[in-house]
Amino acid sequence: MKARFVWILLLMVFNWSCSQNQVNRPRKIEKKVSGRIVVESEKKNFTDVFELVGVVFLETSDDSLVGRVKKVTCDEEGYIYLLDRRSSKKLFRFDENGKYLNYYGEHGESPHGYTSLNDFTLSEERVYILSGRKLLAFDKEGGFIHSVKLMPEYPSTIFFHADYVMGYDPTSLQNISVYAGDLSRVDSFASFNNRFSNHDWRPRNAVAVVGDRVVVANVFNTTLNFFKYGEEVRSVYLFDDNPEMVELTTLSELNPSQESRLDSLTHSFSFVYAIENQILLEEFSSVDSISRLHLLDPVSWHSQVIDDVYKEKERFYDYFVGSGGDLLFAVLESEETFKVFRTKFPSFPIPDFDPSKNPFLLKIKVKNK
Repeated sequence: MKARFVWILLLMVFNWSCSQNQVNRPRKIEKKVSGRIVVESEKKNFTDVFELVGVVFLETSDDSLVGRVKKVTCDEEGYIYLLDRRSSKKLFRFDENGKYLNYYGEHGESPHGYTSLNDFTLSEERVYILSGRKLLAFDKEGGFIHSVKLMPEYPSTIFFHADYVMGYDPTSLQNISVYAGDLSRVDSFASFNNRFSNHDWRPRNAVAVVGDRVVVANVFNTTLNFFKYGEEVRSVYLFDDNPEMVELTTLSELNPSQESRLDSLTHSFSFVYAIENQILLEEFSSVDSISRLHLLDPVSWHSQVIDDVYKEKERFYDYFVGSGGDLLFAVLESEETFKVFRTKFPSFPIPDFDPSKNPFLLKIKVKNK
């Protein structure tokens, strides 16, 4: 009898201890508000909205040969970062005039090596590279800091937001992971249901940071999701006092001529970029071969729509490779894309194409109203 009493007492103490831990443990809280937004759209020509402000001739040398450019951005000091995933398979840094400075990492399985180049992002002092399920950190001059293996998450895109490196995982965990300074995974937030059946096709250029918001373009169902990560440094989902998760059916709302939302298998987003506090995205229809740009102000919800009918391989996606600050970057890396670009935008004073040299970058800005 006494032994039974002792066991009951121990069980009560254990249950009380667990309940206290449960109370004191930080809880994950996710707040979402879904809804439709009425977007005022205005059809424009590309040259009515954008202007060419500079041409950057990238230095051509044995160490800086550039082939297939996949992403370009710049930092606050004007340095240009260019990812070549297919030819040299390097991440390069140039100064604002195109002078080659350095590249990051090397091919291989070493701690500072990579076997693929999927994405990169910048903080004030560091450069981060995503290589499959590996995340690497370097200083701006190319010095290796450290790297980690990512598991179970499998991000396709990384970005810097709220003083953290973050990774958008559309397939495995279908959320956004948050990494500390040592690249350890400390949190996650947001949730997505992208219905990807496997890892064969993983969207890139699907995330942009606009002001204090993370904008995620669901490339298949053509919606935009807006999130804000909490300011508290702990494992809690916090957006703000007026949280929002806004879904925009762009095909019916940004383009009033569409009578209904079209099939998501025939319409998709190709990229989403941040240009200052505006969002630039390409919407593509494989049915009628229309490539349409939307320059969207997420405060006024005013959109400037730019569309044209393109043949195969003549989409905006073929030229526009990234943004940084108030700049949109375009690259013309073949004679074919050069001819198409010059035909489409004859008012842009671009130099002649020279196949013996590195491609040049075009710096483009939104015109002042």
